[in-house]
Amino acid sequence: MKAVRLVNRGLLSLNGPETVPFLQGLLSKDLSEFSESNCLYSFLLNAKGRVVSDLIVYKRNDENIFLEADSEKLNDLERLLKLYRLRKKIDISRLKDNVNFIFPDSQRFPNEAVDDPRLGKCFGKRFIGEMEESGGLKLEDYVRRRLEFGIGEGSSELIEQIPLNINGDILRGVDFDKGCYIGQELVARTHHTGIIRKKLMPFKTIGKPEDGSNVLDLEGKRRGKVVKALDGIGIAIVSLEAVGTNVTMVSELKEKMEFSRPDWWPSTVKLGPPQVQKKMNENPDEKVSEIEQLKKIMRLQWPDLNPDNELKKILGSGFKKPNEQRSGQRRALPQYRIIQRDQRWPQVDGSGLSVVVDNEFPNSQPGYKYFKFVHNSAYQEQQQLFWDLMESQEPDLQIILQMNRFHLDTILILITQLIQHDDSREARSYIDFGIYICESIMPTGFEMLNPTHILSYDVRENRAFFILLFWHLKLLIKRRCFFTALQIAKLIFLKDPTDPLGMSLIIDSLAIKSGEYEFLQTYYDYYKEKNHLDKLPNMMYSIAIMNYFISVKDDDGEKERLAAEYLYEALSNYPGILATICEKMMVKPSPDVVKALMIDELNLSSTPKGLKLLEQIYVHHNFEDVWKKDDFTNWMETITEELVKNKKKEFQERIYKTRLMHKQVYIGMAEPVARHGNFFDIYPADSGIPAIDPFPPRISRNGYNRRERVEGDRNDERNDEPFSIIGVVQGILRTLNPGYQVGLEISANSVGKLKMSTDEERIVNALKDTDGIHSSELKNLIQDGPVDQVVNKLLQSKSVEMAQAPGGGFILRIPKETQMKRVLKTLEKQKMVKAIKAVGTTRKCYMLYSLDADESVSGGIFYSNQEVDSSFVKTLVDVSVGFLHKKHKQAFSEHSSKLEALRASCIHISEVAEYIRETKICTVNLADEDVEHILELAWKKNRIYKQDQAGYYRYRAVHPGVDGTTFAICNFCPVRSECRVGYKVSPETCVYFDAIKNVDLAETTLDDLEYDSDF
Repeated sequence: MKAVRLVNRGLLSLNGPETVPFLQGLLSKDLSEFSESNCLYSFLLNAKGRVVSDLIVYKRNDENIFLEADSEKLNDLERLLKLYRLRKKIDISRLKDNVNFIFPDSQRFPNEAVDDPRLGKCFGKRFIGEMEESGGLKLEDYVRRRLEFGIGEGSSELIEQIPLNINGDILRGVDFDKGCYIGQELVARTHHTGIIRKKLMPFKTIGKPEDGSNVLDLEGKRRGKVVKALDGIGIAIVSLEAVGTNVTMVSELKEKMEFSRPDWWPSTVKLGPPQVQKKMNENPDEKVSEIEQLKKIMRLQWPDLNPDNELKKILGSGFKKPNEQRSGQRRALPQYRIIQRDQRWPQVDGSGLSVVVDNEFPNSQPGYKYFKFVHNSAYQEQQQLFWDLMESQEPDLQIILQMNRFHLDTILILITQLIQHDDSREARSYIDFGIYICESIMPTGFEMLNPTHILSYDVRENRAFFILLFWHLKLLIKRRCFFTALQIAKLIFLKDPTDPLGMSLIIDSLAIKSGEYEFLQTYYDYYKEKNHLDKLPNMMYSIAIMNYFISVKDDDGEKERLAAEYLYEALSNYPGILATICEKMMVKPSPDVVKALMIDELNLSSTPKGLKLLEQIYVHHNFEDVWKKDDFTNWMETITEELVKNKKKEFQERIYKTRLMHKQVYIGMAEPVARHGNFFDIYPADSGIPAIDPFPPRISRNGYNRRERVEGDRNDERNDEPFSIIGVVQGILRTLNPGYQVGLEISANSVGKLKMSTDEERIVNALKDTDGIHSSELKNLIQDGPVDQVVNKLLQSKSVEMAQAPGGGFILRIPKETQMKRVLKTLEKQKMVKAIKAVGTTRKCYMLYSLDADESVSGGIFYSNQEVDSSFVKTLVDVSVGFLHKKHKQAFSEHSSKLEALRASCIHISEVAEYIRETKICTVNLADEDVEHILELAWKKNRIYKQDQAGYYRYRAVHPGVDGTTFAICNFCPVRSECRVGYKVSPETCVYFDAIKNVDLAETTLDDLEYDSDF
């Protein structure tokens, strides 16, 4: 057996139930990746990312690990590990066993021998124990073999080096997919930036350079340092810029040193700048793995997730955080997490939440790791209670928060309430607190920014984290931190690449707003075919707009031409977006554009519901900050007109085909699009709980199921139906119960703080089943404060009322008026009754929800404060008359025939009503009958003309100065301009009055009317 005992290597034993988690947080290698031989290569680094010790790790069992290290530094290593151990249940001790190396050409091997974890069996095997024979080999033979392969070992060769400079990544000693460990930041930054300026490489020489001496190029410039050398061979760390595939250098003694690339180096290894890769890689153009491509495209860094960093770049020295410390005080180092922790937040202990490896993930992909949130038994009980409370009319979520302040779904409900109250600042603090909870429970093996670490949205327990990130994204957009919002959108997308929240619908918009054009182009090229991005309407328009902005920035005519081509594709496939933008801008496209793009009302009305939502989402994200940019609208209008003029026929042919395709493709509503639209208040949720789980996935994986409700609860549910008399009675009884009304108080200082103090709450709850409490009984209820003080606060808040007791003292009761208001409020929320304003009274009147108030009661829509709102009516009359004049001018500009123009200028009541609704001049939704009242008033004032056609009226503008009632028939007379009262041609002397009156205008042209030539 060809073997040698490695006397320069020693062993430490770590034994205990916490051994593996302890080392997982220290070493650069993920210990969950033990091979069948249970042997790994790793490094222990210092805080600066420099090597403290190179290690070979042997797993004996789940609680026992051997560490092989340099024997000279074994005492220091043992002392350091014991320092890190703290109170963990781990026994650390030295072993006297020998470490042996067996050469690969040996005839036999012990059963316990394992492949060297750095290069495997091609390099040799390692064995712990006593060897019977060694074949006459010495330690120098092992060292020579190491140097031939270009492998460094031991503290004298590797200490204070960066692992990537000594080939630690190539030798499988560093994992870039694992969680945090000491020194990770520098290693990860070096890896992701790809800037590796020097490497450990083997060389051959005639002499023996001294260890630590300099390596010089032929011009005498220092290019590296000798690490270890024997006669004729050695290893050195040299600059990659000076080394090719076979480069000659010299030592300080002018001895020639021939460097060569090791055969085991992969061709795709990262070696720094592109010019260096071209020298070193055997196949520099070989395609890197898909995962490496993904990491490069969707690269994320902790500082980029901090909006304060973006604001500093925008505002410069003028930016100052509200809580920033004064100069001279010691500043805490930034945490560089998704959010910055508030020092007032508590430690996340006993939350009942944890994150574990998802071993049940279906269709897992190699190279990816899957994780999931897990609820313990206590959290599950709280979640069951939460679901039950959410079905009640007035859910008292304070119960949940008192049990567990870290309950995520309750925090999401609170965030929704704050947003509804327009309190974005306080909502942001709760969003940050929720994300902080999630980050605090992440395990060591989970790396948040790693695109290969996945949290599936299909797992119900994972969704709260995604929704918290989505809220964070929305508020970043509101703060106009577009670059940071883009990073959060990328993070949401990477944590579940199936894109359950539709990040593909907003990433393009955020990239344009933040000026990240290069990223957008790379992202589009990578996912164009993989995720069919080239078929999404938002992406087709964004690529065109991006090229236009680049052309403006760089004054590049080629980019502008490319932008026009992309715009042609976008307009051909999705012309409805242009129509929606024009409508929002209150701009009317030219008739040629409308006809070519087929964006008239009739064609647009047939747009599938799913496509319509996609168009609305695009307009929502891009209208303000993209389409309203300087000169963009002018360019868009010019290019569209040119395209329509030059490609009118092609447009119509392509649009016709794409619309047929849309009807086949956009069937129903895609869940990610529906969720995205719901979160941005564009599309209402019709399934799930909107605040915590809108549109839940059809295939969902749950850690546990919701328990079935007992029979009594089901009866209550049936009794709560809208038209159940029992439900009405129960609603009244619940309202009369004061304790039922105690809910959440939105507080700026703490989550779910009660509005009432403990004593006040105790008194109100005591009134639950009684008509009143005597003052003598209050002493038993009040514990924290004086009786008079507590009673005064209750009286001031009108929560109770006081009455004189017959035998002395006083009695506290719930006010009767308060009880009745609560009854009515509950019935109103249940949509059993509704409040109306009645004529003759300033107080609210209530009636059944399903009925409508008669005008004799409400006064009609034009009543305000018990009298007709004359200014409101006048405004509506002016708007209606103005609209009719507008349609009159439009009709005469579009029709050459005068009669056709007159016929086209007659407008139905419904068109006027639609115009009033579009102008939003009236907050009330006017019915056609209301508009008819307005038009009748205008007609009676001789401001418009009314024509009876087939049993209904049409209205038209009146020529100024002519009576509307007199003008009713003469409107169609061709010589009306000569008609004057008292003249030859006048209404009194007109012999054709009856003839014109009886003409069927629907089937008559102007030429059909015969007039006297003398007339």
